[in-house]
Amino acid sequence: MEKRDGYKKTAVGWIPKDWEYKKLGEISYFSQGIQVGVEKQKHSMEPGHIRFIRIVDYTQKTSDIRFIEHPGERYIAKENDIVMVRYGTPGLIGRGIKGAIANNMFKIIPDNGIILNDFLVYFLSQPNVQKKLMSGSGSSTMPALNFSLLKNVSIIYSSLPEQKKIASILTTVDDKISSIAHQIQQTEQLKKGLMEKLLTEGIGHTEFKDTEIGRIPKGWEISSLIEVARNISDGIHATPKYVSESDYYFINGNNLLDGKIVVTEKTKCVSGSEFLKHKKELDDCTVLLSINGTIGNLAFFNDEKVILGKSACYINLSDKIDKNYIFYLLHTKRIQKYFLLEVTGTTIKNLSIKSVKNCQIQIPSIREQKQIATILSTVDDKIEVLNQKKTQYQTLKKGLSQQLLTGQMRVKI
Repeated sequence: MEKRDGYKKTAVGWIPKDWEYKKLGEISYFSQGIQVGVEKQKHSMEPGHIRFIRIVDYTQKTSDIRFIEHPGERYIAKENDIVMVRYGTPGLIGRGIKGAIANNMFKIIPDNGIILNDFLVYFLSQPNVQKKLMSGSGSSTMPALNFSLLKNVSIIYSSLPEQKKIASILTTVDDKISSIAHQIQQTEQLKKGLMEKLLTEGIGHTEFKDTEIGRIPKGWEISSLIEVARNISDGIHATPKYVSESDYYFINGNNLLDGKIVVTEKTKCVSGSEFLKHKKELDDCTVLLSINGTIGNLAFFNDEKVILGKSACYINLSDKIDKNYIFYLLHTKRIQKYFLLEVTGTTIKNLSIKSVKNCQIQIPSIREQKQIATILSTVDDKIEVLNQKKTQYQTLKKGLSQQLLTGQMRVKI
């Protein structure tokens, strides 16, 4: 029989000798939220009312806060309570908001003499546990968490002091991730403000003029996009011959993300001969734009071995314009709004090549274009560094969770 020093073999596998395991239903009970009609939900606090907590309050930073008459303590979640979603996105765990919870959510109330709320939240958030919960949620349009399955989830746990220490370590990492996420949000807001200011006011201008696209510096010009491009067109309007594997890819607008051509496992491959047959004349002054389905996504062409589909428009720029400047300019609210006003179709939206060519843009000197693009690129670089940092901490948390919550890594109490 296999032996492991310091561990014991149980029905749920090897666990530390001083750890225990129980079914979730043995150490906790559940309390579902309350159903309240929209007509009874208020947008302002009134006497005897309390905040009404919906799934959106956990999944998004919504400003649409609702209030209802106090329904009784049974339906109230306190800030430290564990709230889990039952319908729609089953298994999603939320905490930190006090109020009456909606009936598509429920509270998990553990016996704190056995297991702590903080420890249980991290345990139930593990990918393998979430996967198990989702497996029993059904495949209907409104999947629901199976309470019977949830009650039978095996929970392994240590002493309360060790649980507290484990939760504290993971909370510290979570706090770091949240702090970085906040920095990313602030930097993205800074970028938005800089874009709108720099791309309409420029750098150091004191004289301005009114134009058909708004107020701009006096020395700037207005031009259509085609006037600063060598060519604007789209990809092929036919389906190429695919192969199972190659170094050549067929891409569409959905492959254009955050300035890059993104190839996934779903991206189709084509042969070298098919690539030569359908390839477009693209170069290091080419900007790609999604014009079908998703409108307005942008990417640079960096000599990738790709052929374009009809939902990818290519803009080959002349030496009158800086590609980085155009990249930022096409992201502005005014131009994105123009694209949306020009689209046709209801089920699948389409932006015509003619509309892209006719898009009116403001043009500073090439020197100022480069200055503006450099400032915005610096902010983008900072966002990229912060995103990398966030990913590193998320990876750290994943590894720590796996080891700490199974007892593979022990902590000093």
